[in-house]
Amino acid sequence: MSDTYREAVINLGDDASDMIYHANTYTWPNRTGKYGEVVADIDHFRGMRFWTDGPLYEMPEHQKLVNSLETDGIGTKIKISQMTSLYDTAAFDLFAMCIDDAAIRGFEPAVINTSLAVNRLNDHLKKYMEQLANGMIMAAKVGRVAVFGGETAILGNMIRGYGNPDLHLHYDWTATAVAKGHPDRLVDNTKIEPGMALVALRELGNRSNGYTKLQELAKEHFGPRWFNKEFDFDEGRQKLGHALLRGSTIYTPVYIDALGGMDLRHKERAKIEGSVHITGGGIPGKLGDMLAVNGYGADIEEPMPAPESAKLLQAEAEITDEVMYGILGLGHGTINATSQPDELIKVATENGVEAKVIGIVTKKQGITLRSAAAMTPGKKLFYPKAA
Repeated sequence: MSDTYREAVINLGDDASDMIYHANTYTWPNRTGKYGEVVADIDHFRGMRFWTDGPLYEMPEHQKLVNSLETDGIGTKIKISQMTSLYDTAAFDLFAMCIDDAAIRGFEPAVINTSLAVNRLNDHLKKYMEQLANGMIMAAKVGRVAVFGGETAILGNMIRGYGNPDLHLHYDWTATAVAKGHPDRLVDNTKIEPGMALVALRELGNRSNGYTKLQELAKEHFGPRWFNKEFDFDEGRQKLGHALLRGSTIYTPVYIDALGGMDLRHKERAKIEGSVHITGGGIPGKLGDMLAVNGYGADIEEPMPAPESAKLLQAEAEITDEVMYGILGLGHGTINATSQPDELIKVATENGVEAKVIGIVTKKQGITLRSAAAMTPGKKLFYPKAA
């Protein structure tokens, strides 16, 4: 490697780190006056920065607060951003997978650290880095978190993806979130009782799970450039790649507002006795895990509508509804057992999230679900065990 080339690579890496750093600074006001407020000594990514525990000391019972860390990534949904050259939704997937896992347990996420690894950088790829950075600013604002910092690394062919790496940004992105909670407000699923309502928070896309299978189905039935094929969806005519790339909904504000977060001065507005993030394993696996704590079951009579993109691929591949609900959430981002469903729905609506009662907790084990998927809509599906 020539000295000139090596210097160019180093400069591009520094440019990328500086770009991400300055994007981070736009997220710091999200925690102004709260735990997680970031302070920097100089305006540069190599400078010192920190946050203090100061705001905690003003909270009642601050000495009882407990900590949580959540680490996650985006998975193979990244590949679709490379196919479509659309990268601004990636942070919504990354942050939702990370901070929502903390929030459903009653923890309040405060700060995030990211780790971005890329194959290479050049002038053409800078615009895609800008999309990632802008998406991060928007996702952090929705999630009410500050992006403290993170690593940006150029790793060559250790990072691979779709297409020519000089033209498509080959990357992997992970994050770790720091969250705090008060023990009296944590959701451990032990207080679930039969007869409680099951309230779902709607996901309009497919979150960030099951994408290896979705892409396999799309390629098999629509060819190698499936992502450019257009279809009529409920929201209008759209390329399939764009429909599948829809960013995950971030639910953290709903849980902070409903449960009150870490600060006891903020009143609880809705009781949530049980909660689960519908990720890998779909409704049978994830809801089953929640109910298994007490050995209960569920009867879901009015599920959320399934996303049109998922139904299209399901119908083409002739996958049964039973199997499909085990792969994806199909419109369900989280499911919550609650003794105050109206209050929870109100909080969700105020945060721009659609929510509704989909069913009830049952004393008898097993999950009964009236399908809203593509093959047998209206059919009652039964999953015999709660886990």
